[in-house]
Amino acid sequence: MFAFCPSLAFCPYSVKRASYRPTSESRRIFCSAKELELRGNGLERGIYLAQDYFFSVKRLFSVLTEPGRVFKTVLEKPGYIGPALVIFAINVLLAAVLLPKARAATLWMVEHAAVAMQPDVKALLPVMVTVATLLGAMVTPLVVWLVVAYLLKYYGNRLKNEQPLRTLLTVAVYGYLPILIGNLVATVIAVNTPVENFRRVTVSIAMFLPCTKSFTYALLTRFNPFTWWSIVLWSIGGSLVFNRRPLNLGVYLFGLWLLYSLLFTFFFYAALA
Repeated sequence: MFAFCPSLAFCPYSVKRASYRPTSESRRIFCSAKELELRGNGLERGIYLAQDYFFSVKRLFSVLTEPGRVFKTVLEKPGYIGPALVIFAINVLLAAVLLPKARAATLWMVEHAAVAMQPDVKALLPVMVTVATLLGAMVTPLVVWLVVAYLLKYYGNRLKNEQPLRTLLTVAVYGYLPILIGNLVATVIAVNTPVENFRRVTVSIAMFLPCTKSFTYALLTRFNPFTWWSIVLWSIGGSLVFNRRPLNLGVYLFGLWLLYSLLFTFFFYAALA
């Protein structure tokens, strides 16, 4: 179920020399701040802003099938608030759906642990799991967006092509959608998994292998096709920003991701040893 990736069908070389001339769609959708100011009362401005958010959310989901066209449109007037709020809301909703199973799985692991936990600490576990799950759902996307945006900014600085952080955050937010889809798939699998197997739930390629405590298995749990899909989208969007080939930027982002995965797995595996 992970083999199909619509974005990979997009030819990367077709965006090598991107043009920033306004399209008919962008002229119709976007209004500058000055135009909004001249339109009159606050109600009208609110209507136009609501339309702007609506179309930005619509384009968020179109980025899966038409990444080149969508990124060309949104980069003419960068903005990420609407799509970011949608991603936050869906992520928190998925976390809320997962909470009952997460609490039950945590209690099961405590009851079957080699060392007994004190009753007062055990009583706090449901609250701790709730806070950790919801907080993680809110913080994780923000951290990923900032990391990707600053990696793109560093890439641009090396090319002597500095871009505003707002523009790079727009690319980071729109390209995050495949990861959100991966979270949805993982949530569906987790809520239908027995509590004793809850910790083994993954949407990485390791899901097709028997669970072991080896370094190789731990590394393969980082090999998530949805993450790769997002890297493809970030490469396409970034290539339009910097007017470079998507392949070059993709190698840069994928290489950094691979280095991070290796280091994370090494230290995690060493801590468990």
